Amino acid sequence: STPGRDDDTGWGRVDLAAALATRPPAKDRPEPNDDAEKATQWPELLPGTAAGETVVDATVEAYSDAKDNYRIALANGDTLHLEVTGAADADLDLVIWRPGAPAFTSGPGYVRDWLAATGLCPGLTETLRYTTAESGIFSVEVQRAAGRGPYRLAVRREHQAAVPPPT
Repeated sequence: STPGRDDDTGWGRVDLAAALATRPPAKDRPEPNDDAEKATQWPELLPGTAAGETVVDATVEAYSDAKDNYRIALANGDTLHLEVTGAADADLDLVIWRPGAPAFTSGPGYVRDWLAATGLCPGLTETLRYTTAESGIFSVEVQRAAGRGPYRLAVRREHQAAVPPPT
């Protein structure tokens, strides 16, 4: 086999003596976990009610950490601008889950009931613009579509006049 990392087998055999002597890598930035429901346990991306902007650097892996969720408080009529840029081999997608989204369960009912918006295009950069029609704590999800590695998530919120509720 070719030397180096392989998604099916990892890095190969472990040299235990070298592993114990090696300094551990820096920990990944604290992430709100892999589920919209658990994101409520972590600090908000843009705390408070003022319009603002923030950047988050994190990573995704092929199996153990294929998505990250972040929470953000949005008022009715706010516009959220998201841009995620992945490493050279990472195709990442963006998903916004509505307030109160429970732990993910497979099936069309979950998506129908809780999905607010998605950005699912191929490539290293994904952008998404979403204007809310309700207030609450939303979950912004960065999903691994292909590849792995570091990414940068830029988040900007604009306050607008309230949007009338859907009829």
